[in-house]
Amino acid sequence: HATLPEGPEAPFVVVDLMMQSPRLALRTLTLAGLLRTFRPARLLALVGPDPAWRNRVWQYYDSDRFAAWARAFGATDVLDVAAVVAAVGDGGRRITVAGHEVAVAAGAAPGVDVDHHVEATLLRVARVPSTTDTGPEDDGAALAIRTRIMAAVYESLFSRLPVEALVTSHVDYAQWGLAARTATAHDVPVL
Repeated sequence: HATLPEGPEAPFVVVDLMMQSPRLALRTLTLAGLLRTFRPARLLALVGPDPAWRNRVWQYYDSDRFAAWARAFGATDVLDVAAVVAAVGDGGRRITVAGHEVAVAAGAAPGVDVDHHVEATLLRVARVPSTTDTGPEDDGAALAIRTRIMAAVYESLFSRLPVEALVTSHVDYAQWGLAARTATAHDVPVL
């Protein structure tokens, strides 16, 4: 095993664990671990999916279990994205991740279409073909607010931390697609 870099400029591989499937989580952790054998970096795991997924689509999601798996695979830090989004929504302007205190960006990375991710996520979560088919129970306005905050959080991570790569299970919908698009906007490879 390669020696992990240390210090404030030590790079990260960010791994997404914001899916219900243990199979996908283990796949992304394995791929991130393999990448780290070629490019030594600390591992930052993202847990905590948007409440719309937890409450409407999936039967369960256990952030603690996914965080424990991440640590077993060598994660040096775990970030609960839903908790950070909620804190920023409540007025927080700084987040702490892996010893870095980072100011929350004003918005999404340049060129990232947040509205696309809001609509795609709303349609998937509501399980309807068109936004005209959604109702008050789908709470599209709250999803839009959380998605805009999530875009700002991802912009903060990928523009202000030394990220080597993002390993993700999906590249669409708000919680995954915004991470992938933001990483790409900052020339961070997405696997």
